Amino acid sequence: MIRILIVDDEKIERNGIKFLLKQLHMEAQIREAVNGVKALEALEEEPADILLTDIKMPFMDGLTLAENVVEKYPQTKMVIFSGYGEFEYARKAMKSGVNSYILKPVDPEEFRSTMEKVLQEIEGERLEDERKEKNRNFVKEHVILSLLNGAAPEDLAKSLGDMGSLEDVQDFQNMMLLEFDREFFGRTGLDFLENLREEMNEPFLYLNMNPQQGIILLERSIEIEARREMAQKLQDTIEKKYGDRCYIAVSREFEHPVRLAEEMERAIREHPIEKREDNGFYFLQDIFQVLDNNREIVSALVGPYGDMRFIQKVEVILARNSRKVLEQMFPEKSDQMDYFYAYCLNGCLGFVKTWLADKKSCTPEFAADFIYRMVVSSMRAFCETREEV
Repeated sequence: MIRILIVDDEKIERNGIKFLLKQLHMEAQIREAVNGVKALEALEEEPADILLTDIKMPFMDGLTLAENVVEKYPQTKMVIFSGYGEFEYARKAMKSGVNSYILKPVDPEEFRSTMEKVLQEIEGERLEDERKEKNRNFVKEHVILSLLNGAAPEDLAKSLGDMGSLEDVQDFQNMMLLEFDREFFGRTGLDFLENLREEMNEPFLYLNMNPQQGIILLERSIEIEARREMAQKLQDTIEKKYGDRCYIAVSREFEHPVRLAEEMERAIREHPIEKREDNGFYFLQDIFQVLDNNREIVSALVGPYGDMRFIQKVEVILARNSRKVLEQMFPEKSDQMDYFYAYCLNGCLGFVKTWLADKKSCTPEFAADFIYRMVVSSMRAFCETREEV
């Protein structure tokens, strides 16, 4: 709906403009103001798409009004009505940013053609804004998905060039992960996205990860309790509208929505695996602390409908930082390391999944100690295995 503000100190003139607008048969919200001062007050309450104003008015004339509108509301289109004796004012107004002017008495056909031209400009700008917004969202999605897949931030920033930057997603530092028992997003498509826009009262970015999982990124200014209430409301709406049970994990605030794998890497980097037993234990303890801090999101990512890319990313990080150490510790077993490593890795991942699913699970410190003892026992057994004849 087009928002129009008519500004004229003569009621009969305002009524005449309203009559001409009705002849255009367009959906419009029409407001009125008796002078420039009242017009600025009305615009402060709610901006207008089109301002139709006379030039000569008390308190503030149309020219001064136009100058204020150009400065404060640059998106507003302005049309000035002027008499023959006011043409010089109209010419100055055009230089100030007014889109068009109409001479009085107003000719209905001239009014129609002028309004059609202004409406076309508005529609063209709206389509251009939509195109730019789609491009911005595409870049945001590309940035996040690339980081999720392990792209280095500095390499990604270079590849983006003028299309965007990592700063485009820096405000999104909270996340909700939606998970369904069956395929959902392939069935609902754009209808779900429209409902999501109606439900969310905060800026968000939505990413469809797979047919059963989606991610909603939120700005960090939103309190955790508000996000949980938002998630509960969304969950109820989905169940009521689509008849699907949705599980929503609400994250805590984090540095970046795709930093979980990097947090794992940080833990390994700060606590490198060496032969000393205490280093091995603290390395595991740090990892379990990261998992615990992001329990809800990680539970979904490694669950039965989880994101294999996340699991593979963690596996790559662990392999890069631990495989070589194990080979150095057991050089005589290097040709059999694939079996031992697969045994330990899958056993640890299984433990992690069980630990995350257990609401009464042990502390990160106890979990780290438990895993450490299991791995050490496996190492000893591995050393004692006989070589194949």
